Amino acid sequence: MKYDGTIAERIFTDICASKYLKGFVFHSPKIKERTEIEIGDIVIWVRTQLTIFEMISRDPNSSAGFNSFKKRIGEKRDQLQNDYNYYSSLDNDIILTNENGNKITFQKDYFVKQGFIGIVLVDIDLNTLKLHYGTIEKCFTLDFPNHIIHYKGFLKILHELDTTSDLYFYFLDRYRFLPFIFKNKPELLLTISEDFEANLLAFYKMNLNSFPENKFDFIRFTKYWDNYNVEFKERINSRNSENKDSYIIDDIIQRILSFHTSSDDGKLFAWELATLTRRQRATYLAEKVEDAFYMLKNGNEKRFFAYYNEYTSCWILFYFRHGVDTITFRIEFERLLRLKTIYESITNNFKYSTFGYGFRKSPVITPNSLFDDFAMTIQDVDNLGPISSEEIEESKLLFGHMNSTEIEEFPIK
Repeated sequence: MKYDGTIAERIFTDICASKYLKGFVFHSPKIKERTEIEIGDIVIWVRTQLTIFEMISRDPNSSAGFNSFKKRIGEKRDQLQNDYNYYSSLDNDIILTNENGNKITFQKDYFVKQGFIGIVLVDIDLNTLKLHYGTIEKCFTLDFPNHIIHYKGFLKILHELDTTSDLYFYFLDRYRFLPFIFKNKPELLLTISEDFEANLLAFYKMNLNSFPENKFDFIRFTKYWDNYNVEFKERINSRNSENKDSYIIDDIIQRILSFHTSSDDGKLFAWELATLTRRQRATYLAEKVEDAFYMLKNGNEKRFFAYYNEYTSCWILFYFRHGVDTITFRIEFERLLRLKTIYESITNNFKYSTFGYGFRKSPVITPNSLFDDFAMTIQDVDNLGPISSEEIEESKLLFGHMNSTEIEEFPIK
């Protein structure tokens, strides 16, 4: 039977769909010019974060040498440049079909150069493979961050990068760090291996999501993963325990994706939450959201809180209301959103948008549901219109006391 390399693509797509939500994952998207052209084997797309995977697999039963396979790895790297060229110079919109089966329009406005990451995944039945010097050297000549990675090595670290933003920021930082390794010990990059990815990720995590060159030890590098899992064991367990609560944010994102499949507005609201890293979701939002739902179910009249999204430069506002009708709920919700935007624009020269997520619990007893009404609204600063002095004073009373929260990779006890 002929070996089918696309099976590995399908398996990896399913893994990504499980990890990053089906609505953000696309398998083999294509555009049609003179002929049909594939623009990525697997694509993860959230707002301006566009991660393209090109995957190459080798038949484990093949008796052929490795030179032709290594050449194909270089061709896959070059394909990433072609992918980049298509996405960055669109004349027309691209219709992509996600893993939920929904068609999503990719517009040129969504492309941002610094948001593009390209990754070649090498699926091979060996722990290590030595590449040619020029194969890696050329990576640094492409127009965007790109990587050649051992497939099994990537899977080994995936649990540490389980949101699209964690994935994006890690590979952006990784790319910035690679020239340091290539200059001082190029053989580390020339040998793609399962262990390399784990050790590199461990160094990054032990240094609180950074790659300090002055702390990198080429001799101890092969022990970083083991050291991380031993020396940081308690901190990792504490972090992972705290992170579990944050999946309530993932559930809200999934709800938006499921009920707003063809809505551009729905896509924007899902993206806004999805651009938050796992620790951002866990450190500030998760506990407040869970507590608010608990209080809502037990008859608490109202609660609201807000969080500033540093990636999008927008505010996120949650509102929970019990015991009023839908119309009253919507009026209150939109007014609160307006007041938050007024406060930030007046006090902090805020210039963008506030995304609102509102939840209402009916006064009629519905014991099997956390909420009975869900609303989403955007308030742009440009659309505020005239602002009264009464609104300014009220906005200060409502939002002047809110403090920011420091995001830490590991909880501080």
